[in-house]
Amino acid sequence: MTIPNRAWTATASGGFTDIKGNTAGPTVISGWYISETNNSTAGAKLLDGYVAAPGAATTALVATSSGNLTNGAYLYKVTFVTAQGETEAGTASTSRTVDSTHKQIALSAIPTGVANLVTSRNIYRTQSGGSSYTLLATLADNTTTTYTDNVADATISATAAAPSTNTTGFVIGQWDLAAKGAQSGSFDNFESTYPGAPPRLTISSGALRMTLFGR
Repeated sequence: MTIPNRAWTATASGGFTDIKGNTAGPTVISGWYISETNNSTAGAKLLDGYVAAPGAATTALVATSSGNLTNGAYLYKVTFVTAQGETEAGTASTSRTVDSTHKQIALSAIPTGVANLVTSRNIYRTQSGGSSYTLLATLADNTTTTYTDNVADATISATAAAPSTNTTGFVIGQWDLAAKGAQSGSFDNFESTYPGAPPRLTISSGALRMTLFGR
């Protein structure tokens, strides 16, 4: 079986190291096990289809006295949405202050994500002068890069809050790595969905190294 390229990253999370691959589809299947590791945390969780949170959109005031935005400062954040979940809120935009002659805000350069993973983007916004982000709009594609905001604060006061955790990774396997170098766990129920497996896969990210062998 040919294994697509993966850009693997590793971060500590809840006593585990999350090992994340940024393209769709699990690499390993039933009958794989962990053979060795160089890892200082209590365990490891292998995910695929992981998408990192986006950067900031560009914002600019629109010169118009007609609009629904209340005078005051506004900030925006964007998330990526995949079949598995949604990223945490991305980088905050530059603050823009609405006044009587600039009653709308234009967003441009809205980030797009990995083509075969990201299906839509959510835009979150503060209310005038606020610091909490709630859902403003959903861009139901991975191509649109502009949006004009003319939505009153009251309209988004009760919409969903911006997520603080990333749920895009598909969990392939999870192990207790208390005994380094020993088999710590195995995969179950993947073979029927992901047939075929290479003889070995080594994942490295910084000080972390894991080697998985097929049986």
